Formats: sequence, C-alpha cells, structure tokens
Amino acid sequence: IEVIGNEIKLAEIKLDPAQAPFGHVRYGHGNCGGADEGAVTGNVIYTSCLGPVLVRNPALAMELLRRGAGAAGIETSPEQFRLKSADILHEQACLEEAKHFIGKKMEK
Repeated sequence: IEVIGNEIKLAEIKLDPAQAPFGHVRYGHGNCGGADEGAVTGNVIYTSCLGPVLVRNPALAMELLRRGAGAAGIETSPEQFRLKSADILHEQACLEEAKHFIGKKMEK
C-alpha cells in the first residue's frame, strides 16, 4: 500500500533484527535518516507519517481495520474491505495531487 503523508519526527527509530519497518520512504528521511520508516511489531505500528494518514490513505485505513478484525478473531471476507472507487473519489483526487506535488519536488 502506498502511503502519502507529512512527517514530523518525534523519535529516531532503530529497528531490532526481528522488527520490520512500517514502510520505505521515497522522498524525505526515514528512521535515522535512512529509507526505512517506522516499525511494526505484532499488532503495533509506529510511524512518523502524518497527514492525517488514515484520511489521506483509505487503503491503509481499510488494511488496519482488516488486521484489527483478524486479531480480534472476527471472520471477514475480502469483499468487506474492498474500497469502491466511487466512494473515495475525493480522497483519490487528493492523493494524486499530493503525488504530483511530491514528484515535482523530487525532480529538483
């Protein structure tokens, strides 16, 4: 899932060998200035990505809801968490605008 947001560094994250990063940064600085961003341990996710991250990235919001349901033992189907394009037209337009803006910054 591609996530777009703004970063406010509250802490430098050093991953343990058993930890996975939340994601990888394409533009900006991740953990300790590298490309990894945040951390995932079990059901806990840490990221410095704001934006507001769940509103700007509905696919991420749905994935977190799916994982939460699974962790709670709730059986789900893929259809329950499938986003319909018509329901997120505004969010998709904002995401594309943010991608365009970031792409222009990356060209400099």
